Amino acid sequence: MEKTKLMNARVPVVIMSEVENIAREEHTDKSSVVRKLLDRAIKDWKLEKASKMYSDKKITLERAAEIAEVPVRDIINYLKEKELEIGNLSAEDLEDDLKRMYKRII
Repeated sequence: MEKTKLMNARVPVVIMSEVENIAREEHTDKSSVVRKLLDRAIKDWKLEKASKMYSDKKITLERAAEIAEVPVRDIINYLKEKELEIGNLSAEDLEDDLKRMYKRII
């Protein structure tokens, strides 16, 4: 069983109402809904952060995928979807990325 820790948070009535609506619709409890939404929000935050760092030329594409905890293909698709620059790697960076990706495959 996954370890859990209790977290209390005050939320606006409107948000609580939405959580309750989702819980009813999905036939589950509010805690499950909040965990699911937090999980999705954290994944989105990591993707956004990694993509911004990549677009700002602070990290490589491979490193962005590692930070976001997704495959490189998912980072590329996210960058395309957000219309962010993809081809900002130098030849050396690209070579390093390909070597790291190859090592992960084998």
